[in-house]
Amino acid sequence: MSLKRTDYGAAGAVMLGIVAVYFFAPDARFLAWDDAANLLNNDRWRGLSSEHLRWMWGTRHYGPWQPLSWLSWAVDHAVWGLDPAAFRRTNVFLHAAASGLFVLVCRRLISEILPRLSSSAVLFGSVAAAVFFGLHPLRVESVVWITERRDVLSGFFAVLSVLMWLESRRGLSAFALIGAVLSKGTSIAVVPFLVAVDIAVKKRTFRKTFIDLLPHIAIAIFAAIMNLRGFSTGDLPIPDISWVDRLLISLSGCWFYLEKTFLPLGLSPY
Repeated sequence: MSLKRTDYGAAGAVMLGIVAVYFFAPDARFLAWDDAANLLNNDRWRGLSSEHLRWMWGTRHYGPWQPLSWLSWAVDHAVWGLDPAAFRRTNVFLHAAASGLFVLVCRRLISEILPRLSSSAVLFGSVAAAVFFGLHPLRVESVVWITERRDVLSGFFAVLSVLMWLESRRGLSAFALIGAVLSKGTSIAVVPFLVAVDIAVKKRTFRKTFIDLLPHIAIAIFAAIMNLRGFSTGDLPIPDISWVDRLLISLSGCWFYLEKTFLPLGLSPY
């Protein structure tokens, strides 16, 4: 089922709704947490010269490799100065755009999974899913915390990559994935998601899917290497714990997100 004008209209309405809701968030300010270390007490990102761009590409300041996130902060600074409200606005607009794209992704997936469902029912479900994603309390931190620009920026490109794949525009999907992994390394999770969609929803063979996804896989491997190099530089400290403990921590994290998705209580750090 191809996307229609009403689908794009619904996506635009969701975007406007997300912006309107986050307008009522508390006044923007830089926090004494990572904002201070990343943005206030560090001026190497404040500029667009070749020296600044080299630093953004090569640094693993406080751990992650995120050159596009640094660049987006630098553009904000060049336009608005060190204004936390402006940085927050960019976060909100990126998240709203991702939520709008989420409508279109859900529209394609639901129509593939439930082909007998009416067009209006598919659209309603898509909008409901996008609103749930856009306004869920687990997303609030990423939107209002300025350091978490990497979440909303990578999220925008990740959802765009999935949409382009569903639209059979594989080159644009790979290009969007580049934007996602340059914003945050965990965006490589897009690749196994596309594998699952192709096999479970589109009923394609693993071999065919693997071949078509080779550019995406290469991008993911490159991003993983660039992020793992942070361990060798000391920017990413390796905790001295056993593999059993690591597994238990991972399972605990999975349970945390599952629990807080349906019972989003006790999320405030204060």
